Parts: sequence; structure tokens; C-alpha cells
Amino acid sequence: MTDFFVFEGPDTAFNLFTEEHGIYEGFKKFPLKEFPLKELAKNIDKVNLDTILVTIKEQNEGDNIVLVAKSEDFFSFRDHFIDNLPSLIYSWIQLGYISYAVIQNPPKNFIKGLESLECSEQGVEVMKGEYVRKSLTKSELRKVALTFNEKILGQDNVLKQIIASLYPLINNRSNKPIVLMFYGPPGVGKTESAKIINECISTAPLFRQQLSMFKANEFYNYLFGGEMGGKTLTKDLIRNESNVILLDEFSQCPSDFYSAFFQIFDEGIYEDNNYKLDLTNTIIICTSNFDSVKEIQGTIGSALYSRFTHFIKFNYLDTNSKIRLVSKYYEEIIKEFNEEDIEYLLKKDLKSLLIENVDRFTNARNIENSVRISISKELTGKFLDEIFSSTIDLG
Repeated sequence: MTDFFVFEGPDTAFNLFTEEHGIYEGFKKFPLKEFPLKELAKNIDKVNLDTILVTIKEQNEGDNIVLVAKSEDFFSFRDHFIDNLPSLIYSWIQLGYISYAVIQNPPKNFIKGLESLECSEQGVEVMKGEYVRKSLTKSELRKVALTFNEKILGQDNVLKQIIASLYPLINNRSNKPIVLMFYGPPGVGKTESAKIINECISTAPLFRQQLSMFKANEFYNYLFGGEMGGKTLTKDLIRNESNVILLDEFSQCPSDFYSAFFQIFDEGIYEDNNYKLDLTNTIIICTSNFDSVKEIQGTIGSALYSRFTHFIKFNYLDTNSKIRLVSKYYEEIIKEFNEEDIEYLLKKDLKSLLIENVDRFTNARNIENSVRISISKELTGKFLDEIFSSTIDLG
């Protein structure tokens, strides 16, 4: 009988896989809320650890107890505890405290300890499973094209390049990731385009990390892995169920740490001090405000530059695109108000006034904010006029 079942993948896939393969069939699935593995960690150095295990066994007499360790359980453990955990769990199995253990996304030192047990003469049996990301379909790619065309204005050439970059994934057998750099001025649709791609090909939320959120001294531990309790990219990616990874404001990453991305861009494998993750068959999108490919290469260097699949430039908006965006946002935003306010705005013909001044706008974000503020100011003026122009009859 299997002593350890190890699964590498996010929660939804883990739960589905265990159900489909009958991991809990014929056994009592032990609720983590009642007895999580991390509760044992708190008592590991105490004399009453065996007492706790014996009590649990007595309380569940006649049942086969399954010890479940989820990804996040390891985050609060110290390294020396994780080093010894495989042999410790195996001893609990031998003593009859538990029947077997189900482990999700164990760190590298746990796997090393488990491999040592497998190679020993104790006859430890380990079953492994993993999450396989699905390939792109023509139907999904068609949805990307239609949605992009509807939501992103003024970037027609970008759409062609995105579809050209993603099309090989339909027949892709290498599982290598597609690595794209969306570059150009801010507020013209780079991040929104990544969201559209994810929305069309995945049911999971987009994995998005803004690299501008980190201070220079925080990058090392985040990218290469510090103590288990710290914030790291691998721990964030472990929870990811999407095929799309967005590294926003990639240019904010210090050049000293570019080597962290070599293997993931090349092979779809991301490894730090604690974890080794399989991210094959993914789409990795980096965004930046670079002006040209030449500037990109000069900044990130040839070693990292050569690992990108495609560089896609987003352009400044022309006047026609700005007018279309004013109309689009205006029609969307006025729907948020009641009929009286909408009627007033239509009489004032605010949209025409905004279009007359369209050249003062710089990008889509600026246009949306300006339209929203202009509508709000117009309605606020009406509201205040009604207050102060009314007379109060004091009798």
C-alpha cells in the first residue's frame, strides 16, 4: 500500500485529482480544520506529541486516518522540521497513528528526505501526481482576437502580433513557454491585453505580479527564495491555476537579478532555494514602458533578451482612436447613473465637448479618468445649483 501520495499543482487540480483517483476511497478524509499538520509542528519538540497522536487514534478508532499536508502548511515550518518530516511521518504510519499521508507541493528538502526513504531498505512506497496545463485551442484563440478587437482600440497591429505569437501553441508539442514583452507608452492597453488573453483561455484568475512593488533589497529573497516564512515568487506561483503569467513593470527589476528568469523563460522551470516548479505550456507576459527594441536589449542585456519569444510594441493613440475611446467610455459610464442624470447629460452634450478637446488626452487610462471626472463635475454642478437656487419657506 502507498505510504505517501505527493501531488504537484494548485488546489483545484489537487482536489480533482485525488477524487478521480480514489485517494480517499474507503478511508476517512481527515479534516485539516480539526487536525492540520501545522498543529503537530507546534508540538514537535514537546513531550506530549505521542500523547496527541495516540489520542487522535483513539478518538477515531476503526477509521483509517489520512494525514493531509497542503502547500501553505509548509510555509510556516522551519527548515530543520521539514528535513525530518518524511521520516517522522513514516514512523507515525509504522506505529499505526495514521494510515498514509497526502502531500501537496512539498519543498525541495522534503522531497530529498522522501527520496532517501525510498532508497532505504524500509520499503517506503510513494505515489506521485502532477498538474498538466492544457494546450491552447483555435476556439480560444478566436475569442482572444474578437475580444481584443472589441476592447482595445488603436492597436490593430498589436492584435496581429499577439495572434501570431500564440498560434503555435495550438500545435505545440515542446511545452516550452511563450514569453512576450509588451512595450510602449503607459495606459495604451498592455496590461489590459494580458487580462484579455487570460480571460479567453483560462477560467482561473490572471497571475499578476507588479515588480515595481518591491524595494531593491527585497528582490533577492523574492526571486531566489529566502526562509520558508518569507514572500517568494515560487510560493505565489504554487497557487496559480492560470496558463497566463503577467510580470507587470518588468523593467523595475534590478539587472542583478535577471538570471532568475533564464530557466523559466527557456524551459518553463522555475527554481529557487525551496521549490522547483513546472510551468511548461504557459504564456509569460512582461510589460514595460521601453520605447524601442534597441532600448530593451541595451537595458536587459543579450542573455535575457534572447530568451523572449516576441517583442510587441504598443503605440501612442492617434486622434481617431482617442475619439472612439471617449465615446466608448462615455456610453459605459453614464449607464451608472439614473435616468434623470442621463437625460441632463444628453442635453448638455458633454460628449461633444470632450471630443472637441480630445488632443489633450494622452492614453486610454487618462481618457477614462477624464470622462468620469467630467461627468461627475457636470452632475455635481447641477446638484449644487438645485440646492442653492431653492428657497426655504420658514412660515
